[in-house]
Amino acid sequence: MKSVQKMKGASWILFSLLIAATLVTAGQSVVLAQSGFAGSILIGDLSQRSGVGGGQALTESTSRGVEVAIREINESGGVKIDGDTYELAYKAIDSRSEPAATVSAARQLIGDGAVAAVLPSFATEVAYRALSESSVIAFGAVPRATQPLHSDGPERHPLLFGTVELAAPVIAGWLGGIIQQYPEVKRVAVLNLTDPTGRFMDAAVQAAAERFGLEYVGAQFVDPATTDFSTALTNLKSNNPDVIYLGTGAQILAATRQAIQLEAAPILWNYTMRPVDLRHVGLLGKATIVMADFRAPFTEGLTPPEFQEAAAKFGQLRGGEPVQVGIAAAYYDFVHLLAQAIEKAGSTDDTTAIAAALRESSYDGPFGRSRILPNQTQSGPIGLVYADASQITINVYPDTASTTEEPLSTFSTQNTWSR
Repeated sequence: MKSVQKMKGASWILFSLLIAATLVTAGQSVVLAQSGFAGSILIGDLSQRSGVGGGQALTESTSRGVEVAIREINESGGVKIDGDTYELAYKAIDSRSEPAATVSAARQLIGDGAVAAVLPSFATEVAYRALSESSVIAFGAVPRATQPLHSDGPERHPLLFGTVELAAPVIAGWLGGIIQQYPEVKRVAVLNLTDPTGRFMDAAVQAAAERFGLEYVGAQFVDPATTDFSTALTNLKSNNPDVIYLGTGAQILAATRQAIQLEAAPILWNYTMRPVDLRHVGLLGKATIVMADFRAPFTEGLTPPEFQEAAAKFGQLRGGEPVQVGIAAAYYDFVHLLAQAIEKAGSTDDTTAIAAALRESSYDGPFGRSRILPNQTQSGPIGLVYADASQITINVYPDTASTTEEPLSTFSTQNTWSR
């Protein structure tokens, strides 16, 4: 079997210790099967723990979600197949945000018999190609990871899954939530990067604006290395937008600060910032910052009581900052769905059968219902955070289709981050 080691007793323990020693010296993160299980089923993680895209809160939160789910599944008895019980093992390899290192890491996981692997946000195409050719299930959240599902359809990518929905329905959901909160919004603009992801998101904003009967008043595209957004923002301001979607990624703090200073629009909307990042933005003035997430963005000091225990399970990031709970929860839910699918398929290594069991499956977890849609992306509770000079509020909705209705949960507190 590709991903199962059937060793018992002392021989299995000795084997585990030897492998653990090898992996520690190689600088890799791994959780191995323990005695009492018939074997292990490996889930890999092409982590970006260093390099240009490494060490970010998003990357670390992603891995945290996978690790916590694996630990919980194992502690609750593991994965049961034909009377045997298997443990989920986890192995993360630093891809260093480099294509060559990513391919090398993917090949290591393939050689180790991984049944599934997390795609990194960097070098996704090369990583996915290597995993796909070796019949390993690949899953991820970034648009580059799920773009093949959008452009080619799931039939051509049967082993690829998105842990969040494709960008278009998520962006429409975010905009619907903004309209539900601020019905006076009529005009929408975009500031985004010149890369394919920026163009893809701009098209999604245009489609969402048309859906809700809003006027799309144009976009400004900037190079990923841009730090001065004043010209682009001034051009957008001349079109009198009510809301600007800022898709500038790593430069979101600089873009937001400058948009506030220029009073470019009353509402500044992005998917990158966390409430804790408001400390680095400064006074908000007349602006309202809308921080969206692909899932419900619970965070320290801003979590409705009914979700506090679930959000706390991810702990804190290594630097002491809050985990991005929304993205961690998406991966956490997917691992639970994956474990269910392995049991339903009755196999630890038939990834075709496991993928078939994943499709249109659902999981009722601590964050609400999560399900795999026909296009092989995952839908679940989604939320937006609204911050103005005095208050910060989180609204939580069951899914992207429900954001124009009253939220299922809401929580407000004084905005002490922006002082």
